[in-house]
Amino acid sequence: WLSRRQANLRRPTARLAACILIGGFLLFRSFSYAYRTLVPSTWTDAGNTLKTRLVASPTRHVAYEPANARIGLSTDWQRAARTAVPSLAALPPAVLDLTDAEAFPLARTQGPQAAFYLNRRQRVDRECVLEIGPRLFRSRGATLLLLVHPGTPAGHPVQIGLQRSAAPQEGLSGRLPAGLVPGEVLSIELFRPGDADSAALTLQPGNRALPLQYAGRRRVKKRFLTPRFLYEAGMAEIDVPAPSGAFPRNFQVRLWRWREAGCR
Repeated sequence: WLSRRQANLRRPTARLAACILIGGFLLFRSFSYAYRTLVPSTWTDAGNTLKTRLVASPTRHVAYEPANARIGLSTDWQRAARTAVPSLAALPPAVLDLTDAEAFPLARTQGPQAAFYLNRRQRVDRECVLEIGPRLFRSRGATLLLLVHPGTPAGHPVQIGLQRSAAPQEGLSGRLPAGLVPGEVLSIELFRPGDADSAALTLQPGNRALPLQYAGRRRVKKRFLTPRFLYEAGMAEIDVPAPSGAFPRNFQVRLWRWREAGCR
């Protein structure tokens, strides 16, 4: 009889404990969901920081990992070009050097490819290295490392006149301006009708392809940017893929020349 009485006394306590555990679990799930929904990620913070740091650059270019990160660089029709990859270590350092900034999780500096990421960090001045970490109720997620090394335009862009190529199916072509110096950093900005579609421009001679990265839309035209590249002696012409019979006046190509600028 005594043992049954003790068991009966314990049941309400056990039930209360179970209710508290279940209620706490449900409350935690609700809070966790609300926190993830309402509090921006550190990638959002990183995007806001880069928009401030790179505001003076009309053709921004940022490389980051992982490829599915939502960095949030776009604010208007002039979007930044992005190179989003699973691992920045898969890109040649010379390609990363020509971008305005690199972003990756700080944990990469302690992983199996730590030497690569530490080397990238050491290539820029200390004031150009930014850590973006989580802050209670303000940002959440992994701590990120930003390496800011922006370029600045060396003057106004040069308009490149286009004409139809000898063979209509080859699209449009234009001559590069005189006075370019081997090793000079260049990039190309293209505006084209929204119904035209192509993945790359081509430099001649040499048939060197430059990938086009979507960088916004204004009215009926789409805007694209190429990654920055080094001019090589002999480069004289640019080929722009276009539908047969396309009107050159519907396309606009501008050549940008770049020089280094300290991080701001």
